[in-house]
Parts: sequence; C-alpha cells; structure tokens
Amino acid sequence: FMNDFFKKIDNSIEAQKKSKSDFNEMKENNEEFFEHMSLRLIPILEQYVEEIRKRNIKVKSSSNKRHISVELTYKNGGYSSLLLSTNLESGRIEFQKNYTGDKGERIVSVDGSSYDESTWKDDFFKIKIEKLIEDFVFYAPRYGGF
Repeated sequence: FMNDFFKKIDNSIEAQKKSKSDFNEMKENNEEFFEHMSLRLIPILEQYVEEIRKRNIKVKSSSNKRHISVELTYKNGGYSSLLLSTNLESGRIEFQKNYTGDKGERIVSVDGSSYDESTWKDDFFKIKIEKLIEDFVFYAPRYGGF
C-alpha cells in the first residue's frame, strides 16, 4: 500500500518539476524574443522621438533588452508615458501607460493584453505610440500645453 502511495507522490513531484521547468523555458524564450524584437523597435522609437522633438514637445526615451519607454511632458510638469516590457513573472510582453491625472496623481494603466512570439506584431508598438502622442496633444490644454 505504502509503495503505491509514494509512487503517486513521486509522480506528483515530477509533474511539478516538469511544469516549473516548462514555465522557466517559456519565460526565457519570451525574454529572448523581446531582446530581438527590441532591436527592431528601438530605431522606430528613435524616429518617433525625432518627429516629436521637431514639434517642440519635451520627450524622453529609454530602452534596453528588457524594456522600451517613451515619456512626453506637459508644460506644467505632467506627463504621459508608454512602457513596453517583459513581465517579471511570466516574461510575456506587456504595455503599460503612466500618466498624470487631472489632480496631478500618477495613474498606471494596463490593457490586460500580453504577448509572446506567436502573438506579437511590431505594428502593436506603432499603434500604441501613435495613440500616446494623439492623446498627449489632445489633453495638452488641460496641462498648460507643451
């Protein structure tokens, strides 16, 4: 009886190890994909930043193998930013928007979507950054312009 019991326990332990190993492999694959993807996206980001600067909008950007971000700043110090990064838990690719609310509070917003190599399209980045810029310009009067 005891042998059957411990055989069941051993099977359970092995299944957990395999699950953790599969998860870690998936996370590594996602992070590796992000590194390659960011090499394609960084030049695109730089083009957007250059165009934004031509319009006298204060802009900062940063990027490395784990994240790409761009931040636009209003005249009164308010800001709106977009962060594309890998989730620390899963390694999946996610967008996060940070911005100043009407009362000056910091607001963080995520759309709940996450991506991996099979679901990601570079156009998602262009769509999000263009929306960030459009919204920034639209709300600029509330924050004293830019």
